[in-house]
Amino acid sequence: MTDVTRRDALQITALMATAGLTPAIGEAAMGTAGGIDFDDREEEFDARIKTLGSLDDEDVFRISQGHIYGFVPGRPVFPLCNYENYSVSRWKRLPDGNRQFTLWEVGLHTDRTTDEPLKTLFNPVTEKEVEVIPYAVGPLTATITPDGVVIPGTERTVQPQALKPRVFDGTVWYPFESPVTLPNPLPVEEYPAASTGEFFSWHTVLVFAANLSDLANPEILSAPALSTYSEFLGWQPWLQMGQQPGGMMTRGYGKKFGPESKLPADRRRKIEETVPEMLDRDNWTKPRNEFSAYKERHPKGDKQ
Repeated sequence: MTDVTRRDALQITALMATAGLTPAIGEAAMGTAGGIDFDDREEEFDARIKTLGSLDDEDVFRISQGHIYGFVPGRPVFPLCNYENYSVSRWKRLPDGNRQFTLWEVGLHTDRTTDEPLKTLFNPVTEKEVEVIPYAVGPLTATITPDGVVIPGTERTVQPQALKPRVFDGTVWYPFESPVTLPNPLPVEEYPAASTGEFFSWHTVLVFAANLSDLANPEILSAPALSTYSEFLGWQPWLQMGQQPGGMMTRGYGKKFGPESKLPADRRRKIEETVPEMLDRDNWTKPRNEFSAYKERHPKGDKQ
């Protein structure tokens, strides 16, 4: 796999992990609830888009926060830091009825006590102080149809699966999961401290929830929605864990909001201090992810 297709596959994963838009596979019929026929693919698709994004041409904003833990064989799970996430998705209706979706997303690693962005972190496994690199991924644009995500010209190595929506007491939950294993963009011979090995893996479990009445209301094009996620993944490059067995577990919880002017002042300040291009997305055009960010700071590898 080339550097370009590695990057594309990683970007695809980020988009689909955020969107959860691939159709459910092998699930039993749901029937009609609250005026929505969830067995009708067009009605279900519109309800899903309203939950995750918008049927209108607009930007959708989501904020979340959570915690990051580490685990290695033979010792208890241990906390690493807090985590504050901010994502923006740009939605556009296409002439054929499908949707176009563009994603930008950042994540700030923060102190567990003060919630201030970390510049360094004491790694309790290696007992070394390491430089913290904020998470930033995007932009990535895709076409979304009732049958899934269409990204022409890329290597389709990733296929997250949306699970059957669940309805209870006026709430609709959209769960999905995404197990991923890709060739590591950081070769061990060049990045012995940052690379987890030949492959990099993670597994995301995400749930979005909205009121059934909002989804059934034709006047609401973007439904208020809550979200929660758990993710199991290999060590992030900046932790300098090398090929140490184990990995990371992150959990978070958040919601859609808007307009962007409602972004909390404290969160805006932190983004301006760490990843200011997130607030200037029209000028953020070069694709980024955690691996490209590490390479930018270590262009000659870990040994030089």
